[in-house]
Amino acid sequence: MSREAGEDYWMDQDELAKFEQQQQAIQNRKAMEGEVPKEKLWTEVKAPYKQNWIGYFSVAIAILSAIVIKFPELLDQPTIPIPDL
Repeated sequence: MSREAGEDYWMDQDELAKFEQQQQAIQNRKAMEGEVPKEKLWTEVKAPYKQNWIGYFSVAIAILSAIVIKFPELLDQPTIPIPDL
C-alpha cells in the first residue's frame, strides 16, 4: 500500500529542506499580498454602472420614441378657435 501511495522513494534532506523553505516563502508572500476584499471588488465592478448618465439618457430617448411611435396623436396640436368679437 505504501508503494502505491508514492512512499517508496528517497529524497535528499537538503533538497527537502530547500523545497519546504520555498513553499513557506510562497505562503508568506501570498499572505503579505493578501486577497482583495470583497467590498472593494464589488465597488470596482459596480463603479462604471453607478454614474452611467449616458445610458440613462439613451434609455429615456428610446422610451420617448417608443411612446411617440405607439401614440402619434400626442404630437398633434389641438386647434383652438378664437371667437370673433
